[in-house]
This record gives sequence, structure tokens and C-alpha cells, in this order.
Amino acid sequence: MAPVAGGALGATGTAALEPVAKAIAATMIRAGGKSARSPLARAFALLGLFACRRGALPLFDELLDSLATFLSDLFVEVWTIAVASGFAALFSALLSDLFVKGVAVSQLRSLAAFAADLLVKLRAVLVLDGFAAFLAGLADRHAARFLGLRDLGGTHGYPNLGSLHRPRRTAISCFIYYNARPLQKVGIVLVKRILGSIIYTALGLLALTAAGQAPPNPYVQIERLERARSLGGGQLARYLSSRDPRIAARAALAVGRTELLAGAPLLAAHLHDPRPGVRAMAVYGLGLIRDPRYAAAVIAAVGARNGAVAVAALDAVDRYEAPPTLFSARRERAAARALARTLRQRRDPILRARAATALEAFGTGAMGFFAERTLVAAFASERDAYVRWHIMWAVFRAYSVRVPRTFLTHALHDPSVLVRIEAVHALGRVENRDAIAALEPMTHDPSWRVQEQALESIRELRGEPLTAHLKAIPAGVHIPPLQPDPFADLPALPRAAANAKPAAPTAAAAIYLPRIDPTTSALMNGPAPGPHPRVRIVTTKGDVYVELYPEWAPLTVENFLNLAGEGYFDGNAWFRIVPDFVVQTGDPTGTGNGDAGYTLVSEENPLEQGSYVISMGLNYTDPPGAHAIRDSAGTQFYITLSPQLHLDRNFTVFGKVVGGFGVLGRLIESDKIVRIERIPDSGS
Repeated sequence: MAPVAGGALGATGTAALEPVAKAIAATMIRAGGKSARSPLARAFALLGLFACRRGALPLFDELLDSLATFLSDLFVEVWTIAVASGFAALFSALLSDLFVKGVAVSQLRSLAAFAADLLVKLRAVLVLDGFAAFLAGLADRHAARFLGLRDLGGTHGYPNLGSLHRPRRTAISCFIYYNARPLQKVGIVLVKRILGSIIYTALGLLALTAAGQAPPNPYVQIERLERARSLGGGQLARYLSSRDPRIAARAALAVGRTELLAGAPLLAAHLHDPRPGVRAMAVYGLGLIRDPRYAAAVIAAVGARNGAVAVAALDAVDRYEAPPTLFSARRERAAARALARTLRQRRDPILRARAATALEAFGTGAMGFFAERTLVAAFASERDAYVRWHIMWAVFRAYSVRVPRTFLTHALHDPSVLVRIEAVHALGRVENRDAIAALEPMTHDPSWRVQEQALESIRELRGEPLTAHLKAIPAGVHIPPLQPDPFADLPALPRAAANAKPAAPTAAAAIYLPRIDPTTSALMNGPAPGPHPRVRIVTTKGDVYVELYPEWAPLTVENFLNLAGEGYFDGNAWFRIVPDFVVQTGDPTGTGNGDAGYTLVSEENPLEQGSYVISMGLNYTDPPGAHAIRDSAGTQFYITLSPQLHLDRNFTVFGKVVGGFGVLGRLIESDKIVRIERIPDSGS
């Protein structure tokens, strides 16, 4: 007999204790409680009754009566032997390890495997029990008359079953009928006793095993609650109060992602936490929940000394102000002025850039004119290219028709490619065809990205439809030759065996390293330190390399790696390519409507959707007023070709392109993914 617990057993100890274990097992079986029949067994019984109604009874009456009796007893006896044998092995191993070898209970974790085996056998017995009931139903001599009556009350002394047109009531009543006849109950009482014993014993064994195991992984527990959009009856609050700042920060993010108003007070209680990473994620979480009661606290956090907290507050202000605004008129003024101070006074370029981004949200409100003047003045004095393109992006998104034309035309000569792209974008919205003259020279810009956007802006000014699906590289767009592949020598890691059908990722399987503890503005704006998974997207135009960020989006990354490893993306078309916007894929049907049959929860995070970011696609509501549907991501993903910061509010960023940028500029919608393969992690 193979050992089932605690490792190998001494032969002497096992032999001596086996009779005792068998006696214990027999006692537990005799003492077992009652067990209700399963829904599956009810279904079998109803099937047997309807088979009788179709005339099977006259042909198989006596034969099936005997067969039902034989099989019922056989199923019970065979299974009883198997279970008794298992119990004997279990208790022999348990007693031997505890008393003979002195092994601690904490080392008996293999008991869980035995308990699982019992549960499998339990399921099998329920099926056999149902099958026996089905045979008994066929063999019943009274079934024909029984089925022909609508009201049986008093006819045979059985309960009133009502009409057979009520299947649920009929199925339940059939079991009352079967259990009333001694012949058809052969072995059933014993089965019930055994099942009761097994259920109680299995639960006890699982509890015993759990007592000796290490505490559950807090990151897995947090992920499960986040996926359920639940505070867990206080569980997330306990994790939020953890002494480990990484656990507390992750819990704060999870509370925010639930978007439950009940979570806002939990986060507000940590606005003065001495750990900056926890404070930052508490403020960010308040931005996700957007409880008006904490608007003042969010605005006050914009001026925080710590860069991570300030980044979180700037993101939260953007979410509060995004229509419909949750700020009162007084709060809106205070928020806009706090952003202006940040843009003018903070030394950290990340903070200045984030302030410019957030000012875009004020374009339609009462502080729109103030925000526009602030952005124009800041651009004139700003020297950092990173901040400058953020300012120009905000101008393009909200203030194109309000700023002076000379402001935009001057920006066309900026040394930053991204500034020129956003200026070209903005000129396309001025609703004046005279701007075409300023844009035509930009079709010969040194950057192919500027060339492509200039062509699109000219189309927009002429009233022509913009390119929604890129079928060919536009004439006049000159994409430079591909650069040498710096990752070409990295080997592809082995793929797992493909499943028949892709399954949603589980929290237990996700990657939880590295971990977030954003103590600086840079850590709120990018990946955490440490190795990250990487993939090679092999396309018909070349290879694109992406680094993934499981610390910010664990389930999304796990889902992506699972699908890639199973070959789900192999052969997928790039079904949507919009110039200077995104390239999108992940749908085997190539229509933009396909998926794997499940959805993911959104994992919003503070990472910006700048150029060459990879994010999950979402479904949209129908127009007018179409908007993204939260928690509707599945398998489709996109890579941005230029900054799309307005998507930060809804979409899950889970990585960034680190190689193969020129390949993205060559893709058209006839191109496909050959395969996606995992390569060694960064830093490994």
C-alpha cells in the first residue's frame, strides 16, 4: 500500500496500527449522518419515469427490476471497500507518523491529496446512485399507472405530485416515491451513511491539514477579492493595515478598484500613513472611487512633498473632474489652481507633466479659460521635452480651437517629435482650411510619424473621413530601414500544452513579483524594480518585443501569457490599425468581435498610455454616447503609436514595447501575428 501522509512509513509501525485504524474507519462509517440526494440523481430518476411513459416498462419490467437491485448493491459494496481501504491507509499513516515517528502535524500536508481523492469518489457515487434510481424507475411495476395520473393523492398512499408539466416538482416527488419501496431502496441507506461520514471526515482532514500549513498568500487573497469587486467583509481593511508596506499598498489599490463607496473611508484613514507608498495608493484609490466627500483631501494631496503621493493626487483630480464633474464650483477652482501651481513651481518633470495632463479635463468646465492660459504660459517657459509634449497633448485634446494659431504653428518646429505630432493634431481641429498651408510642409518631416499624422490632419481639414483601417502605407510616408534586432539571440521559452479551450486566469497562478511600493514619482509612473516577463511578438513584418508589468496588472499579464503559450494568438490578424493611434489584434476571427468566451476585470493603474504602450481592449456601449464598458476585456489588445493619455481613465496598461518599434510603423491590416513566444525575463 502506498503511503498517503507524512512521507514513508515504517513497516512495523504500520502493521501494528492498521487494525486500530480499520476499527476507527468502521466506527465512523456506522456513525455517519444522512446525505440528501444530488440534483444529478434527481435528473436520472425523472429520466427513468419518462422512459417508462414511452412504453419501456412492458419490455424490461422483470429484467430491469433485478438489474437495478444487483447494480445498486454492487455500487455500494465496491465503493464501501474502496473507501474503507482508503481510511485504513489514512489512519495507519496518521497514527504512525504522530506516535511512532513523532512527526509534527504541520508536516502532514499530503492529507489534502487524500481528501481530494475522497471528494472525487464522492462525486462518482452520486452519479452511480442516480443511475441506480433511473434503473429502479424503469423497473417499477406501478410506473405506468402512476404516470398516467395528474393527482395521485391517496391513490397509492404517496404524496400528491401534481402535473407532470411541472418537472421540478415531479423530480422531487419521484424520489419520495422511490424511497417508499423497500426493493428500490437496496443499498441506499448505507450509501447515505457512508456519504455523511466521508463529508464530515473530509472536512475535518482539510481543517487538520490547513492548520499545519503556512498562512495563505496575501497577494492571492487580495487579488481574489479585487476580482470579485468585494471588500471581503473587512479582509481588505486588514491587509490595508498590514505592517508590510507592499501588502498595504496593494490592498489600497484593490480597495480603489472595487469602486465601492464603502471603501473610501478605509482609504481616507491612510491619507496620513507614514509610508509614502501606502499614502500614494490610498489617494489613487480615492480617485478610482470618486467619492465627493473626499474631494478636498484629494486636492490637498496635490501639494504633497512626496512625488508618488502628488502623482496619485494629480491622477485623482483628473478622474474627479472628468465629465460629469464631481467637484463643486469652489472645489473645481481650488483643483485647477493646485494644478497650475504644480505646473509652474514643481521641479519634478513627472509632476509638471501630470499636471498638464489633468488640466485637459477642465476644458469644458468653468475653469477652462484659466486652464488654457496656464498651459500656454507654461509651454513658453518649459524646457523639458517630456513636459512640453504633455502640455501640447492637453492643448490638442481640449483647447485646439481656443489657443492662438501662432502658438500651434510655432510648435510645428519644436525639436521634440511628440510635440510636433500633437501640434499637427491640434491644427487638424481648428476648423479652418487655411491651416492646410502650415501642415503641408509637415508631410516631409524627418519623422514618419509626423508625416502620417500631417496627412490625416489635412484630410480632417478638407472634411474627408479619417483613416479608420490602414490597408497600405500612405504614399509619401517614408519609414526608415529596420534597425538591428538587439534581442534576436534570446531563445524562446518552451510552450505549455495547449488546452482545448482557453480558460480565464486564476489568482493563484498569477505572477506577484516584483511588487508595488511606489515611494517616488518614477515608481508611480512606471514598473517596479526587478525582473519582468518579456515576449517576442513575431509578425509578418518582423519582431516586436514587449516587457510586461505583473505588479500593476497580474491577472491581465497572466491571461496574456497563458493565451500566448497556448498559441491562441498564432495567425491573428492586426484587424484594426489607425494611423498615429493604435495597432490592435487578439481576435482569431479578425472581425474585432471575437474572444475566448470570458472577460477580465479591469486593472486600472497610474501608468500613462504614452507611445508604444500595450493595453487591453474593451467593449463599448452603442452610440450615441458610446463609452467603454468596464470589466469587459478578454483577449484583444492594442499597442499605441502615439500618446493616448485620455485612455488612462478606463483601460488596463500591462506593459510597454522595448524593441521592434520600426516594425509597428510597417504593419497594415493584411499583416498577422505568426506567434507570440515568451523569452527570458528582463534582468535574468
